[in-house]
Amino acid sequence: MATGREWYDYLAGKHGAGNVEWTSGSGRTITWPSELPLPDAGARLFRVRPAPRSTTFVDELTAVAGPRPPGHIAHHRQFLQLNGLDDGSVNGIWWPEAPHQTGHSLTTPMLNQTPYGTEFIIMPGGG
Repeated sequence: MATGREWYDYLAGKHGAGNVEWTSGSGRTITWPSELPLPDAGARLFRVRPAPRSTTFVDELTAVAGPRPPGHIAHHRQFLQLNGLDDGSVNGIWWPEAPHQTGHSLTTPMLNQTPYGTEFIIMPGGG
């Protein structure tokens, strides 16, 4: 028996990802804001309650990406509320502050309207 993800992959391959929306079962698609870097391809995105924030995230990011550029902030490439790791050496990127705030204002309403445990498939290109 095929999983919801397998059916989505099959239908998206047959009809194009832009023509398929996963709305049943545990998964759904969201259009990722173009202002934000995409999560890694194939990342499993589940809406979760994030654990307490790491106090070493910025230090870990600095160790792998160098000092913070002016006007940038430490960004979780895969959001913590989408099961992203709170580890700057694995899931961190320096990102301009203004698009970061814009991106959160676009994604927060999408995430808040879905229950915890929902799996997401990202469709790039929104804005």
